[in-house]
Amino acid sequence: MSIRDGKGRFQKTELTKEDLNNIKTDFENGMKIKDIRKKYKIGAVTSRKLLPRRRRKDMTKEIIKKLRNDYFSGISIKEILNKYNISPGSLYKQTKANREPCPDSCITFLKKMNPLNPKLFYIAGFIDADGGISVIKSFPKWYKGKPYFSSQLTACNTNKQVIKEIKNFFRWGSIFKIKPNPKHRQYRKLYRWCVNNQKVIEQILILLYNKLIVKQKRADLVLQIINAKKEKNIEKQKEIYQLYRNEMEKN
Repeated sequence: MSIRDGKGRFQKTELTKEDLNNIKTDFENGMKIKDIRKKYKIGAVTSRKLLPRRRRKDMTKEIIKKLRNDYFSGISIKEILNKYNISPGSLYKQTKANREPCPDSCITFLKKMNPLNPKLFYIAGFIDADGGISVIKSFPKWYKGKPYFSSQLTACNTNKQVIKEIKNFFRWGSIFKIKPNPKHRQYRKLYRWCVNNQKVIEQILILLYNKLIVKQKRADLVLQIINAKKEKNIEKQKEIYQLYRNEMEKN
């Protein structure tokens, strides 16, 4: 067995049979793995070999539905973690990582949001400066060679905490890390918040529309193309996309 000392170097330690039995009993009694490591001075690799992963058996489908409804109803993340006794990673798995379609509770959360919330004014200015409201044209095989139009909402910054705050505020979206080009060492890595769900984009742009200055015209065109997609009017989508391209060329 080996552990790391304070300087990051490995130190070999020998665990007796009594230590192994005590570790297992402490784990079964509910002691945290971090406390076990400190008590017996073992590393993370050793604890993974000795102890199995704790899995909640009481996370039924009903509890997962309640958890998702609480998350999208506006309850703070700390309260949810304490209520269901779960980690942030498991909360992410139950809300985003399973790639389920946007639940109705998220839409109702955005609809009930106060449009005069001061954070909305800050986020609108942030998107005007370091964000993007775009329309993407593609030709997927499943669309039988016809043009398919989808919208996207993004916000970029070198400060990860700011991007996390925006994501947690709207309770939707993904965060991607963009590494800088090795040729330009003076640049730092970027963090991008991205939303591709059309229903969520529609509700967010409705909240931000009157607060945008630079990208208000683009937001108007994206809302128009979302409504045209609901009507399944391809010709109207093409016209709006052409207007969007003209707007992009001006700026």
